[in-house]
Amino acid sequence: MMKPWKTAMTAVLIGTTMIQIGTPALAADAPQAAVAAPSNYGLTDTIRAAVKSLAVESTTSGKRIAATVRLYNGGTQKVRVPDHELRVRSTDGTEYTLSPSATNKGSLQPNEIGELVYMTVIESGSPISINQLSFVNVDEYVYPKKETNLLSIPIDKQVWYASAMEAQKNTDPKAWGEAFTIPGLNSSLRYTPTAVDIQYTSTGASASASSAAGGTASAGSAASAGSASAVSGGSTASGRVALVTLLVENPGVGRETSPDFRIDGQTADKTYAGKRIEPGPLTVDVGEKKYIHFAIPIDNGTNLSSLVVMTTETFVQAGAQGSTPSSTNFDVGRLRVAAPAGGQADSTSAASYSLGSPIAFDPLNKLIDGNTEVSLMEMHIHDNGDAGYKTVVGKFKLTNKNDIPIPSPAFQTELVGSEGLSYAGTRQSNAAATLNPKMSYVVNYSFNVPKSETGEHLVMKLLDTQTAAPYSSTIAAVQTAAIDSAETGGNVFSMYPFEVTLNNWTLSTITSGGGGSMVYNYKISADLSIKQADDVVVDSNFSKLHFELLDTTGRLIGTADSEFTGSNKLIDGKQTITFNAKSDQLDFPLTINVYEGFDTPNGQAKRYITTLKQ
Repeated sequence: MMKPWKTAMTAVLIGTTMIQIGTPALAADAPQAAVAAPSNYGLTDTIRAAVKSLAVESTTSGKRIAATVRLYNGGTQKVRVPDHELRVRSTDGTEYTLSPSATNKGSLQPNEIGELVYMTVIESGSPISINQLSFVNVDEYVYPKKETNLLSIPIDKQVWYASAMEAQKNTDPKAWGEAFTIPGLNSSLRYTPTAVDIQYTSTGASASASSAAGGTASAGSAASAGSASAVSGGSTASGRVALVTLLVENPGVGRETSPDFRIDGQTADKTYAGKRIEPGPLTVDVGEKKYIHFAIPIDNGTNLSSLVVMTTETFVQAGAQGSTPSSTNFDVGRLRVAAPAGGQADSTSAASYSLGSPIAFDPLNKLIDGNTEVSLMEMHIHDNGDAGYKTVVGKFKLTNKNDIPIPSPAFQTELVGSEGLSYAGTRQSNAAATLNPKMSYVVNYSFNVPKSETGEHLVMKLLDTQTAAPYSSTIAAVQTAAIDSAETGGNVFSMYPFEVTLNNWTLSTITSGGGGSMVYNYKISADLSIKQADDVVVDSNFSKLHFELLDTTGRLIGTADSEFTGSNKLIDGKQTITFNAKSDQLDFPLTINVYEGFDTPNGQAKRYITTLKQ
């Protein structure tokens, strides 16, 4: 006795897989798809059929037509798939017969879902538009041969036409940020596009180098992006890349593995193939959320108009007896998503921020856990004079609120200026590798920016360069402003966790030599009051006070560095700081510029503090 279709579908829903053939009873619960969900049809008394995919692509041999159909045995016994030819009909009435893949199933177990693949190549350059697919039984043992139509399925928007111009006519795109499931796949995983970031990559490194307006290269030093990693399915792309981030969540009733798919980018006349970054299968538990990333190499000056979810099917051509079968892959577009305005979007919005407060991170980020607190303590901007640019220096405090030591999170930074341009940050060369419990540590970053930058309206982004290596993703962003160091000069200055007061100072001369060959050097005698915040670790990686001695023409005569750690550290009280100047003449008057200095891979970075004049 035949099992009713409704009962059979109930049995499938209870299992871990489901044939997505859109019965009316399930339509109200299904998420809206850009491509109409395929309907199921009765092929035999117990077998239902649905069209999973249809694709038409131009190749060097002509037009390739490929189809994948899904069959479901709703009976209680194993049944044969009826003998048939699969045919498609074009809108002009022409009928094409497709060859079956050598791996197609010949029978189905009870409640089994099977996928059958078919393909043919037509030696024609004319456009083909398909409106029907049919299962036809052909009896060649009678004359004339007898053809019996087993099932005809009307085709509307289920065909993927591979050229960019035709593909855009397939479906209306999903809106940016709108959640979707992938039509035609046995998966309830839901995806939401959250970010598109234009980055420039080279061997082993990545630097985000685009403006919020869509692609202007940044000025400033390059970010150290961490170790390189091969992109899934091939080597890392170099050049201009659009990094697409999708949020995947599992609203179902059991753990699921994300099906294989990729994201391509489209303009009005070109398609750019993307690759998934994460290697291996992506498993998502019930109620869990994760990110998945795709890299799309694009041309310079390109702004994508849409993103396309693509899957790949395989057709196997049976060879002669004893020979190895050959296989052909063909791509199918499942749905399109409208690209964000300007071709870029961030997953993390920049909130107004007060210096010293904890920064809110994306809760799904894998770099900084909920018990690690990061605060931006200081932001300063100063003009480098004849160097032709300004420097912004940001100082972060990292606090470990765990009960055990943890690795210091090696995040990178990016600064978005008032004109919308992005500038890569340079992290200090050395920092503590481990954060001890209930203790805080300090890390500095510097940014070179144009002289036109005022520092009044800035966005500081914190980047994860490990999860999607070699590309970076934003895990936090705050709106802030930088203090102009030229306006804060004085005898009291902050170098978190220190507050230093210069009570008084004198500059004196040191002479050496004799007999008409005198050599002059200089020293500062300073009286300092130094206060340090509690529970903040200061080690040899911490900044130094950097002094530059200038003559009346502004020429650099000598420098001196004083540390806050070690045997010769700065102390609360009187001390002497000696310059490395060696001159055969005595200069007067002299000017001393005081900086906070720290080492970076690009050399010493400085933050202007004050100027001392005789």
